[in-house]
Amino acid sequence: MTDDGILLKIVDTCREIDSIAAEAYRTLAASNEGELASFWRRMAAEEDSHLAFWDRMVSMVEVGFIPQVFDAPHSTLRELQEVLDRSQEILVSTRQPPDLNASFLLAFRMEFYLLHPAFEVLFHYMRTISGAPNPEDEYESHIAHFVDAFRQYADASPEMLLVGETLSRLWYENRRLSRQTMHDELTGILNRRGFLRAVKPMLHLLHRNELVACLIMADIDNFKAVNDGHGHLVGDRVLGGVAQALRETVRGSDIVGRYGGEEFIIFFSSRDWRSAAAVAEKVRAAVAAMSVEGHQVTISLGVACGHPGREVDEDLADLIADADAALLQAKGSGKDRVVMAPR
Repeated sequence: MTDDGILLKIVDTCREIDSIAAEAYRTLAASNEGELASFWRRMAAEEDSHLAFWDRMVSMVEVGFIPQVFDAPHSTLRELQEVLDRSQEILVSTRQPPDLNASFLLAFRMEFYLLHPAFEVLFHYMRTISGAPNPEDEYESHIAHFVDAFRQYADASPEMLLVGETLSRLWYENRRLSRQTMHDELTGILNRRGFLRAVKPMLHLLHRNELVACLIMADIDNFKAVNDGHGHLVGDRVLGGVAQALRETVRGSDIVGRYGGEEFIIFFSSRDWRSAAAVAEKVRAAVAAMSVEGHQVTISLGVACGHPGREVDEDLADLIADADAALLQAKGSGKDRVVMAPR
């Protein structure tokens, strides 16, 4: 099975697990009355609301808009298929119907399965490329609502309450670990891996719409002197300040990452190379206007533009190479300046 085929199967399996969870909660609602029935209906509605997200993601994978985001996709798929089998067992158990405590234990198992790290990886990836509604937006309140109801309705021992609260902890840990794989801990922007993953679907989109893809490589001037002369703590603050300046200067739809060391990378679409040069100059000026603990900071920038084709991996590699060559020219010709790669 190809990478796209495996990713499609992973996304489709996540959707099916969410769908089973919604059906299980509707079944529990049907076997209860009053406030408890309302609680289970709300749980079902929240799972149902995720299905539009999964449908959208399935469509994006089918057209090649999303790259493989898992390091071990085959093992991830196997784990999710096991989760799917166990979720189906839970659904069967809810039809019997169970007593109150058994209902909550079944729901706890269901929520535990929904915290498989693959869900958060996909939620977080979609967050980096789309501003559309995301299950991540409400998952914290979803789990908190479940734990509160677990405490209110179930005849739970302190040990069982601790188990319920573990759900919240798992959610936070999954979110933290997923963020670490895509973001640079020091600056808060995408790391190289996260940047490359976020850019590829954008290249597909620009290719389909025949738009120009632009990439900026930026390097902090004389950064080694800052570290050597003032210490790494000041150097870290300079890195954070530059990252913030870059994020605040470019558009919200542009993608900013830390490529490594003191080097940053920006991806955006543009009408033509002149507009791209103007963006780079705006970024350069924003950094030059900032000061970190009294230290003036400047950056050198190399810019490359092109019309992406079908081979987005090759096109991205070419853009990076061309922008990097332009950056070296900017550094070698005096720093604190923008150089455009040959068109």
